[in-house]
Amino acid sequence: MAVLDRFTKILTREVHFSLGSEGLRFRVRKGTLCPGEKAWLEDHRDRLARELLARNIRSCGAFLLQTLGWAGYRLRLIPCEREARYTVIPTGQPTNEVDFPTLFQLYEVHHDEGVNLLLDACRIERIEPERWHEEMPKLATIGRGQDTEGGEAHSGVLYCQIHNEHPGSKPAG
Repeated sequence: MAVLDRFTKILTREVHFSLGSEGLRFRVRKGTLCPGEKAWLEDHRDRLARELLARNIRSCGAFLLQTLGWAGYRLRLIPCEREARYTVIPTGQPTNEVDFPTLFQLYEVHHDEGVNLLLDACRIERIEPERWHEEMPKLATIGRGQDTEGGEAHSGVLYCQIHNEHPGSKPAG
């Protein structure tokens, strides 16, 4: 099993990570992982950090969004009816082979982090979250949104990363 595939399986078990100037950090609730899984994470920390950096993934939220995008889904932000929050809704049909149980569990565990990342991008670009799926392709086409406010890429670049496109290219779909 490839390193990122095994890492994905581990992330479905409420393992969180962040990748910043201090390196790859894990946050794991006690008893979540067996000693072998903990050792595997430590043994592969540097390789995981390199692979995540190459994809500009610095959090579980970005990992989830890119995984959904790689699968071929288009993402929409929909307001929740009972709370002042949003939900990411994948739309369309997957265009790549998907392990649905793993993807569903990844979505369940890291959904809120993905929503927060998309809401940050909307705030930075001053667009309504409900219009994210309409506005971000336009921003990606004109190449806006290069790594604003430090850390993770936002805006048009975030859209391109999720949908495997290059900033400045014509949006797919």
